[in-house]
Formats: sequence, structure tokens, C-alpha cells
Amino acid sequence: MTKKLLFLLFIFVTSCQSERWTTAEKELVCGSPHVMRVLSVDNPEDYAVLNSISRDIPLSALRGEVYKTLTDKMVATVTDPSQDGVGIAGPQVGISRRIVAVQRFDKPGEPFEVYPNIKIIAMRGEKEPGPEGCLSVPGRRGTVLRSRDIDIRYTSVTSLRDTVETVKGFTAVIFQHECDHLDGIIYTDRLWAEKEAWYYGDSVAPASVDVFYICSTDVVSSKGADGSETFNAVLDSAERDALRKEIDYVQKRIFPDSLNFYSPYYHQVTMNGLFDGAASDHLRKAALEVRDAFDYYMRHWNDGHPYILAGFSQGAMLTVDLLRNMTDEQYSRLVAAYSIGYGLDSADIAEPHIVPAAGAYDKRVCISFNSVSDTSGLWPLVQHNAVTCINPVNWRTDAVPATFEYGSSTLSVSLDTLRHVLLVPDFKAEPSPYWPASCLHHYDLLFYTHSLRKNALDRAYQQN
Repeated sequence: MTKKLLFLLFIFVTSCQSERWTTAEKELVCGSPHVMRVLSVDNPEDYAVLNSISRDIPLSALRGEVYKTLTDKMVATVTDPSQDGVGIAGPQVGISRRIVAVQRFDKPGEPFEVYPNIKIIAMRGEKEPGPEGCLSVPGRRGTVLRSRDIDIRYTSVTSLRDTVETVKGFTAVIFQHECDHLDGIIYTDRLWAEKEAWYYGDSVAPASVDVFYICSTDVVSSKGADGSETFNAVLDSAERDALRKEIDYVQKRIFPDSLNFYSPYYHQVTMNGLFDGAASDHLRKAALEVRDAFDYYMRHWNDGHPYILAGFSQGAMLTVDLLRNMTDEQYSRLVAAYSIGYGLDSADIAEPHIVPAAGAYDKRVCISFNSVSDTSGLWPLVQHNAVTCINPVNWRTDAVPATFEYGSSTLSVSLDTLRHVLLVPDFKAEPSPYWPASCLHHYDLLFYTHSLRKNALDRAYQQN
């Protein structure tokens, strides 16, 4: 048999009989539409795939029909007007193989090219910040540090040999983003891996219970790079200081150093943004970012610990969003959620993970309340058509009053069981331009500091 005939036989066997794709992979590649479904981090099943490590594609599969179909469909998917991306990786279409399609902005015509069995083998120079988004992370963007000078190694489909290439500039950034997918890394992991993205509490020793805290609206107005108003905080140094002031108070006064404390610096909705016509869009952006932060905390730092979830005002809204979207496994380790200064409505408590607190020591519940001096102070933004409330001084859900100390005053607080709000009739707050005169929303954190601290510690110690 001649060498030419042997080679033709090899090509026939490898392309037709030994592609070594799994049955599920073949069905997904060949049975899907030309534009494939892009997996999303917001879908738990998709997320499991996106967090997995991809395998190489055997050489015997690189000249087969399944491979060709996959490459054609990946390019069609990333270039489809509904996606309009600059790169895509195998896991994003459900194929956990080391393959990416990248737009080569460094080549004439800026073509899309496909790279099987790719790895980044060298990075040079200082990493530079740049904006990134992702087809699998809808509705978010962030600034990520990336190298602008890299070497890649991949298998040439023509020679079936390793090929090394140097890539620079923005195209190098795309390669790093897509190769991260092959290692189960999403660009949001890079964001939350930065130390500057978090406030950490200093526990006296590694504690057995964590706290994940989301701060309230501490930024009134924010300006973007072009000087125009932006309704999600840009987190410049002044804005970070404003967030840090609240978080520092909460960590030191409510959740002491016997607990592990984590709080993300998120691009919260500004006060002006809360009153903007597109407030729901701004809140969704903040909520998605906090979900990413919470997921990063869960995967990298929680280490199986029971944890307390807490937030004040806007942060309370976002605790409710986390409860609504967390997994059953995450919920199983919840000590309690403190949604301070926010009411739960009927839709909230219909969710399986949002269980209103009924006492001081019930488990995996949501503690929800907000205060007024009289019912003319109900503020719809935080009252939120509340159908439940608990008094955080006596931990009752009826109208039995309790007293607490605030400054040099002894104040009484009782629960209005019709409107599900706390009444503190003897306290008159300074007027605010944002809520009714008798609304005591600003004081929901300050009034009950001592009670919340004791309750959080009691609930945490119950876990041991």
C-alpha cells in the first residue's frame, strides 16, 4: 500500500469514524439551529457548564463534519445581530471543549477565526484596565485588567500540529476573555477577585459564621467620564468613601469581629436614579452585579459556612433579590436575612426562599421592617405594599410595644398590624427632600443597632 493511500485511509477513518465526540455533543452541534443558544450565568444549569473546565478536541476530530459544523455555528452565533459579539468560546454554546472563535481586529478585514485546543502560554507587560461585557452575562459590564501582549498556542487544523502566535492590542484582550471561559472563569470573577472591590471585616480568628452585607443608597448624584449624570454610581474615591462609612458602622456596631464580614462595593443606584423614570433598569443593573458578587463570595470564600445576609434600604431590596435567585443549597446554609428598612409584599413571600420572620430565633427567615412616627410617613418605595413586619426590639409580630434607648432618649416602638409598619410616635426626624416628614427610614439602621447586634450573634451561635 502506497504512502498516499495510507494517508487517504487515515483521513477517511479519522473524519468519518473516530471523531470521538460524545453522543450529547454530536446531538447538540448537529441538532441545534445555525445560530446556537448562548448559555447564561442567570440559568443555574447553564452556569454549571460555564464553570466547568474544558477538554481538548482530539486530533482525529479536527477534520470531521462535527468540528466543521461546530465552527460554522459558533461564528454564525457570535456574529448574529442578536449577539453582535467579538468572541465566543465552546462552553458558551454548551460544548466544554477548548475552542474559541475570535474577531481578529489586528488583521486586514477583521475576520473571525477559530482556534482549537488553545492556551495562552505567555503574557508580557503591565496589565491595563479596559471595559468588558460577555454574551453569557447579559446586562452587565465591568473594567478588567488584561495584558496587551500575549502568546497563544493552538492546533493547526491544516497540519494537526501545535502552532504558536503572538497577539497584541485589543485582540489579545479578546483571546484572554475567551480562554478564561475554557478554564471555567467568567470575566466577573476577575472583577470580584480584586481586593479593591470589597470591604473586609477583621475577624479576631477564622470564624464559623459569615456576614454578607449590602449597603444602602449613599450616593446622591454621580457623574460619568463625560461629565453627564449617571444613575449608577461610578465609585470614584469620594463615592467609595461614602459607602465605606456606612459599611464600617455596620461591621463595627452590628456584626462584630467574631463573624467573617464581606461587603461588595457595587455600582449602586444613586438617589437621583431611584427617582428617574428608568429606575427599574438601574436597580436591575445593581441587582445583577450584586448577584455576581454574592456568587463569587460563595464559590471562593464561604467554604461551606453558615452565613447571615443583610442590607439596608437599597441594600435590603437587593437582599430580597438574592433570596429570590439563590440556589437551594445556598439557602440551606442561610442563618437569617436582615432586610432593614424595607417591606415584603405578597409576591415576595410567595417565593420559597423568602420566609417572613415570626420570632427571635427562627431559621432561614427574612427579617423585614421600616419605621414611621405616624402612618402619614409611609414611603411607597420602601413600604412596598408590605404584608408582614417584625418588631426588632421584642421580636413580636403583634402590636405589643417595646422600648429602646436612642441617644439620651427612651423611645417606644409598636407594630401597626394593618399597615405592617413600625410606629415610633415620640421621635421627630429632620425633614428630608426624598420622603414624607414623618418617615423614619434613615433611622431604621440607627434605632435598632443594639437589638440587631444581639439577635445576629444569638442566631449565629445557634449554628454551633
